[in-house]
Amino acid sequence: MSQIIDLTREESAALAAISTRGTRVARGADIILQGEVDECAFLIHDGWALRHRQLADGRRQVLHFLVPGDWAGLTALMFPESDHAVTAVTDAVVATLSLRDLSALFQSHPRLGLAIYWTAAQEEAMIAEHLVNVGRRTAYERLGNLFLELLFRLQVVGHADHRAFDFPVNQAVLADALGLSQVHVNRTLQRLRKDGFVAVSDRRVVILNQAGLEQALDFESAYLHMAGPPAWLRRRISKRPAVGD
Repeated sequence: MSQIIDLTREESAALAAISTRGTRVARGADIILQGEVDECAFLIHDGWALRHRQLADGRRQVLHFLVPGDWAGLTALMFPESDHAVTAVTDAVVATLSLRDLSALFQSHPRLGLAIYWTAAQEEAMIAEHLVNVGRRTAYERLGNLFLELLFRLQVVGHADHRAFDFPVNQAVLADALGLSQVHVNRTLQRLRKDGFVAVSDRRVVILNQAGLEQALDFESAYLHMAGPPAWLRRRISKRPAVGD
């Protein structure tokens, strides 16, 4: 949130209060079940999760990787049931907000509500890019784009250095995220390593040549909106509430 707005003491305290209500979730456990009624929203405080959709025959499409600082279940305010699932990839700590608490947070701290809405819009832009990945890009481009995206996202929340990050995702999950077979994922990983761009070992990704990889993929990071909200919106949400409001 501090990347988006200049937090007041009260807003910081409100977010801290949410984080202290964290619940430990075991690796592989569902945070949100597809097709069930949602009554809570969730903030990923620690660990990774994945947002995914499963078909009746068991095939699965991973829609998005959730990392610390990401929200899940915000649509519970609008939709009667979830059209996707969210599952922990690692042991995780997840803060839970009932819809009543979330609505109260929006009312008592409207700037936080607007900032949270902005993060939802940011994720929508990323998922749209993932659709372009699966629909139009080669396997090489899909995997390279995913690694670069995760590097940028994890750097923002302090979970990556200038070129490396932990990657607790196996090739089966990667295949479901990229619309590829596990064999194709493995071959593509080898190509990226052979070309001197990426190395993956011991659940850790190292970007060996970021500039070269971005050029090879024609990668554009604009869809990540790392600069935050546009200037007009930043001015609006940077206005501190008046005393007594």
